[in-house]
Amino acid sequence: MHGRMPPYDTRDMPPFRTRVDLSSPPRVAIAGRYLSPLGSEDHSFVATLSRSVDVRVLAASPTPLGMLRLLRDGARAIMHDRCEAVHLLDARLASAALMLRARFGVPVSVTLARSDVGSGRGLRPWSSLVHRLDEAFTSDEELVRVLARRARQLPVTVTAPAA
Repeated sequence: MHGRMPPYDTRDMPPFRTRVDLSSPPRVAIAGRYLSPLGSEDHSFVATLSRSVDVRVLAASPTPLGMLRLLRDGARAIMHDRCEAVHLLDARLASAALMLRARFGVPVSVTLARSDVGSGRGLRPWSSLVHRLDEAFTSDEELVRVLARRARQLPVTVTAPAA
């Protein structure tokens, strides 16, 4: 095994770039489940987003099998459905999404909530890859302050809280 790269290393593969069609709304692959500030699953976020963006919802969970499913379905969404970006509703999916970005060159963004913040020490350990993403969206001012300290290079967009 000496001298061989791990199977997930994409440095030797040419980047796959999607062609962007400016005459139609952007096509975005969304992975994960959106949880309301109260912790319940909320489908209205994706429904609202789909009014202005062509959305492909990917079944993904932060388990090993869920990550593999995200890699498979995400690659299919990018290559066949021509998705131009990947958006995560769960920061724990960042590692799989970053592999998609490395292989296909699509930007990866994330929606962050208060539950993504640890007890005063910053981001939880499983979301340590968040600073490598292209953009974060949040409505939580506390989280904006944490990200300003812990992930300085990550662009953060503050959104209006969901009702």
